[in-house]
Amino acid sequence: MVGTYGLLWLYVGLTSIFLFFGGNGVAITFLPELPAEKGLSFLVSYFLVILATTLPYQIVASQVYNRIITLASFTLYAGLYFGAGPFLASHYVAIIWSSYLVLAIFVILAMRRLLLHLRSSSDG
Repeated sequence: MVGTYGLLWLYVGLTSIFLFFGGNGVAITFLPELPAEKGLSFLVSYFLVILATTLPYQIVASQVYNRIITLASFTLYAGLYFGAGPFLASHYVAIIWSSYLVLAIFVILAMRRLLLHLRSSSDG
């Protein structure tokens, strides 16, 4: 049961990373209001609009930094699951917390660096 729940969260996280900017709020807010046959076309058109508006700007870099935790966690957990399943099963609490905290610190430092870069480039 826990494995299914974790896999579902990975699917939801990866879908929100690659399909739409704005995260789950877009799907939660707009998709229930649409007829079922228009849901996919809405997501595709929304993805294309967001892609067209964000590609030229550095917002792409900030989105990458914000999504690093999900992608890196997925990679780490998948590697541990296939390479050291018993270790993951017996130490999952420590692995989850330590990996999240290390990745969060990395993202905070990366975002700080990005903000400093943006400030220095806007000053001239």
